[in-house]
Amino acid sequence: MDFYHSFIYLSVLNTEWFMWIIVSAVLGINFLAPVLVWYSLRGKQVIQKFMALWRQRKG
Repeated sequence: MDFYHSFIYLSVLNTEWFMWIIVSAVLGINFLAPVLVWYSLRGKQVIQKFMALWRQRKG
């Protein structure tokens, strides 16, 4: 099968807008992955402590 001359390759996979979607998705994953890992490992506790201190100072 000649994939590089198929309709899917020529009209979707080999277009500028599709490549920008791929680039944006990879960059988004690279920026969000560390935040999600930090939040799942330690972030919940840090945020709860910060909120408790903030409530004490405010009230």
